[in-house]
Amino acid sequence: MDKIPNTESEKFIEEVRIQDKTITILDEENDGQIIRVEFVDGRKYKLQHPGNRTYKNWSDQSLKLNKGTISTIYLLEQGFKYCVFPEGHDFKPSLDNVSHKHLGVWESLLFRFLDGSLY
Repeated sequence: MDKIPNTESEKFIEEVRIQDKTITILDEENDGQIIRVEFVDGRKYKLQHPGNRTYKNWSDQSLKLNKGTISTIYLLEQGFKYCVFPEGHDFKPSLDNVSHKHLGVWESLLFRFLDGSLY
């Protein structure tokens, strides 16, 4: 991760590489509970953590649905639905409407955000 000063907002910008793509972290609030990012397609999003209990419930549910292995479909659906909010545009990503080129990037981004390892 490369930290780049952002003199306009007096905060910082951090670039994160995921699958050879660069995601730019524009801002964070509440100890990383809310993170604003610029995705690889140039669109900006607010990622809002649902809370530890909800995240762990989603994780547990994904294991139950898939009989012991993680169901990435369930975690992605929940993440897109409850944690990703468009900023400055109307495109609300979902498992069904993101480009197949970006699905793996979204998956890594959301999973790292939810487990606290993104920032």
